[in-house]
Amino acid sequence: MHSLMKAAIGFNKDIHQIRSCSKAERANFTGEKRRRMFGEKMKETKGNKPLESNMPTPKTVCDSKYSTCLQYVLERLETFFNFYESKSAPFSMYSYQGKQRATEEIANILLDGGKKYTMRKRKKTNKNKKNA
Repeated sequence: MHSLMKAAIGFNKDIHQIRSCSKAERANFTGEKRRRMFGEKMKETKGNKPLESNMPTPKTVCDSKYSTCLQYVLERLETFFNFYESKSAPFSMYSYQGKQRATEEIANILLDGGKKYTMRKRKKTNKNKKNA
């Protein structure tokens, strides 16, 4: 598991707790996968998926390949504008809010345990109810 952040908590050299948060956990906190899947579903229903997957790559140093990509986009510009109109703006805001929330949650985990390391802060499952 690749750790995004790690912290050692404790005042004693012998007894301390190592807390960590991985990239996958951060992605889970942001809700990134859920929004991406929703966007992919919308692309499929509106027919934009094949347009974007067949688009030539703009990442090139060759002028002719870049002009081919530019021509492809300009020919389908109206379709792209119809899909990426004002309805897609909330997704950017939700993504920003998710990143802010994830940063706060990671800091909470590393500093005072958060939900990950504190049993009483977790959801009340049957296992937690027995321990409480």
